[in-house]
Amino acid sequence: MIVCLDIETGYDYSPEQREHHRQKLLAKLPTEVKADSRLTDPKKIEANLAKKRADLEKKKKEVDDQVQEWVDKTPLSPLTGRIVAVAVATKIVSDDSCNEITWKPEVFTAKTPDEEGPMLEAVGKFLREQRCSQLVTFNGKQFDLPYMMARAMKHQVEMEWKLPVKRWDRRHIDLRDTLTKGKLEAWSRQILGCGKLNGIDGSEVPKMAAKGEWDRLEKYAKQDVILNGQLYDRLLAVADVAPVRKDS
Repeated sequence: MIVCLDIETGYDYSPEQREHHRQKLLAKLPTEVKADSRLTDPKKIEANLAKKRADLEKKKKEVDDQVQEWVDKTPLSPLTGRIVAVAVATKIVSDDSCNEITWKPEVFTAKTPDEEGPMLEAVGKFLREQRCSQLVTFNGKQFDLPYMMARAMKHQVEMEWKLPVKRWDRRHIDLRDTLTKGKLEAWSRQILGCGKLNGIDGSEVPKMAAKGEWDRLEKYAKQDVILNGQLYDRLLAVADVAPVRKDS
């Protein structure tokens, strides 16, 4: 069974990590200001100090913006983010003479940090039960699979279906790697003529999870994984990417 897979990630940093990052940025700023040594006029010295104090306060406020930028990037790393959803899709071929191919999506969610480990266990069990012969991802080599591996290690999860993380493992096809980079949205619109759900960008997912917008998040994840499957079908028609049969 060929299974498409896509993960969605969210925040998992601690308040201590955020404050530590903030203090590191503040430590780069001067603790006090001094007037230009070339000045001798008291009024000019005071004006110079006032300007430097204002500049310092401005830089301190900019630190908060820089901290927010750090927060926005935390979901991209398994060290500061967590998996909030794993979308999978299996191929279904209709019984009629048309042999129409569709992809059936399913989403596993972890609405709280404590649910992440059990969710990953459930995904591993699903892949084993489906007898997954090939996993299809978009940027899975660089992101999805290493991220899943790291978070499973954190939770001491033993995956029932071992993740194919070796670069040339035919059990895993990374569409982004095969199609030479680019984003899923761009490839989908170019090849399939349609894109992501309502033009939603992946950067919005952490905020959806934080706000508890799980229905919206699941719809987005399902659409992503279906696009993976549809791109894979197009690729399968022109390239030798099918899984190797054990009896071959």
